[in-house]
Amino acid sequence: MAGVWILTVIVFTSACWIQVIIGSCSRGTFGDSCSYTCHCGRSCNQTTGVCGGVCDRGWVGGNGGTCQKENVALGKDASSPTALWSSVWTADKAVDGNSNQDVYRHSCFNSEDNVMSSWTVDLGDDYRIHDVRIYHQKLHLARIRTAALYLSNTSNTTSVPCYTFPSNTSVIGNGIYDIVCDGIGRYFTITDPTHLNLCEVEIYVCSPGVFGVSCNQFCHCLQAACDPVSGVCPGDCRPGWQGDRCDTECDADYYGVNCLNICTNRKCSDVSSSCDRYNGSCDKGCLPGWRGVDCTQECYNGTYGADCNMTCSERKCAGDSSCDHVRGTCTSGCVSGWKGGDCTTACDSQHYGANCDKTCASRHCVGKSSCNSTGHCDKGCETGWTLDDCTASLPQQNNPVGGEEILIPAVTVTTIVVLVVAGAAVGVVILRRRRRLSPQESDSHDYYNTSHLSKVPTKQSRDNDETQLEARTYDGLSVMSREIQGPEETYCTLNTEKPYLEGEESGEVAETTDRDIYMPTEPRTYETLDSTSRDMTGEYSELGKIA
Repeated sequence: MAGVWILTVIVFTSACWIQVIIGSCSRGTFGDSCSYTCHCGRSCNQTTGVCGGVCDRGWVGGNGGTCQKENVALGKDASSPTALWSSVWTADKAVDGNSNQDVYRHSCFNSEDNVMSSWTVDLGDDYRIHDVRIYHQKLHLARIRTAALYLSNTSNTTSVPCYTFPSNTSVIGNGIYDIVCDGIGRYFTITDPTHLNLCEVEIYVCSPGVFGVSCNQFCHCLQAACDPVSGVCPGDCRPGWQGDRCDTECDADYYGVNCLNICTNRKCSDVSSSCDRYNGSCDKGCLPGWRGVDCTQECYNGTYGADCNMTCSERKCAGDSSCDHVRGTCTSGCVSGWKGGDCTTACDSQHYGANCDKTCASRHCVGKSSCNSTGHCDKGCETGWTLDDCTASLPQQNNPVGGEEILIPAVTVTTIVVLVVAGAAVGVVILRRRRRLSPQESDSHDYYNTSHLSKVPTKQSRDNDETQLEARTYDGLSVMSREIQGPEETYCTLNTEKPYLEGEESGEVAETTDRDIYMPTEPRTYETLDSTSRDMTGEYSELGKIA
């Protein structure tokens, strides 16, 4: 049912739009949405429906009216079970369109006298009936008194009378009676207890969408015709109308069915667009992401953008991404080689990567290389560079000649190695010094112990009595060189500026003579080989033995 309602809205809205475009309705129609039919031929105004001449047969209200009142009994099947006064006065004579009231003109239905009489017409469909006109023969007007009118949906059912002529009905006049039979039915029946003389029976109904006694008031119901008497619509109004009878135009800034839509809620590309009261159409189309005549519907079925002509599946999003109906933004960014909020613009020939934020010229490719969406180097990278697009440098030490830069990791590793080596060297020096300073080691190494050596008589000893050499340990000696030798012992050369004698005052200095002091003209370093001392230049000198 909802689908039917939507279709109806679309049809009426489309009709309104067509009328706006062409300016008037096609021949034979008129009025709002061109939903009304003319019944006066070419004299019908295509906008107002006013007829300039007479109505078509079966319709009334022409010559300045709209001819919207129809006699639905005309030419329909009529019957009567009652015996006739004459065989020429049959039941169909009452609906032949001839309203002549002279019974002798053979245009009336006339039953036998003094019998229960009945006449019925089949309208062919259910009608909401209101007005009935009866043309009685001019003679014997009193026979209409007590006649009753009935409506039913089937031919064999009875119903409550919709009207009964009072017993005091006037017998003065032309014998034409306009009565109200308000009801719905297909079969219309008139009965009388004694006799019936009917020259013409006209049953009037208003055209769909028209109401009132003269059927000259228009209602604009959406799904069904309004009540032909009250004009009240059974449901919603057509677009552009409001009220119980849907006969009032929408107020300003409102449009659509029942005038419920607000013009300012539209998504028109032009904010100053007019607002048609029927469909709210936007003059210059919709903003991106919106569709429909009034631009109030979001893009759907995986589309977005202006006129909803962009497809979500054609975006180049990185990973899964939602697709908003306005911009189609990729929430996870673009894959390599594409850019833009919706990732539909390819990178130019000089850029690559996600969002095209990398330049082909910044790569370090070997030789000339193409530049695709990922920036891949065809022949690999130059020395010192890595990654597929050769944009990351490898760790390396500084090269003063080549000018290559040192990476922070290389500096760190080098520093650590230097510190370890320096620490090891310091440790070795400290260990050796401790060993030399140890008393036990002094006794075990002859080249530091002189207690076993004999006195050597020298000129100085004879002049200054005798001076005994005592066991001393020398360290940090770099200027004076003293040679000491014992039998079957090892010789060493000690160089010192100010010899330090272990166990003595720091100011004491051993006295020597030129006999036991070797004074080279240049600094030399010696190593001991039994009784022979060799300097590092390869020259050997014999050391005199101490007796």
